[in-house]
Amino acid sequence: AIAKQIGDDLGVDVSINNIEFDSLLIALQNGQIDAIIAGMTITEERKESVDFTTPYYNATQVMIIKEGTEIAKAADMEGKNIAVIQGYTGETCVKELGFDYVSFKKGPDAIMDLINGKSDVVVIDSATAQKYVNDNAGQNLVIVEDNDQFASEEYGIAVKKGNTELLNALNAEIEKMVGDGTIANLADQYAVAEE
Repeated sequence: AIAKQIGDDLGVDVSINNIEFDSLLIALQNGQIDAIIAGMTITEERKESVDFTTPYYNATQVMIIKEGTEIAKAADMEGKNIAVIQGYTGETCVKELGFDYVSFKKGPDAIMDLINGKSDVVVIDSATAQKYVNDNAGQNLVIVEDNDQFASEEYGIAVKKGNTELLNALNAEIEKMVGDGTIANLADQYAVAEE
């Protein structure tokens, strides 16, 4: 939605490529894509290979569980069957906790694993978690937060290193969209969007 809005504002055609998250940086560096607009967290490690815009969204990691599962904080995941999405911050967080986990290439697959009782918990960012909980109403999924364990993170748009022309254009758009509430409105829509 953000990409389409930026395209409309800049008067350019936007082509959306559905690429697995952990392949995005390679696709950008190979010139397959011009920008990554995919809820990518700005990290020092990623900054070594790409340039990021100013942040457009703040998120935190949360845990999705089935109602009645005894997980009230991150430490309670020890010994549980944990699902994450490959390449997402949730995977990094669980790895840093030292817990075993299963990684999925796509979020819906991790959620189905939880719904089917194979996993006890899915660790994922807050906005995406809300979307999955809303999309699966009736499955008794609930979100558990642990702000002591999971710090806030900032999302940015990644462009190829040195592409300052595109970076500057995107930064101007982000400033406008954050300022006029467009980003907040899109985030609300995304949280209730159908897949």
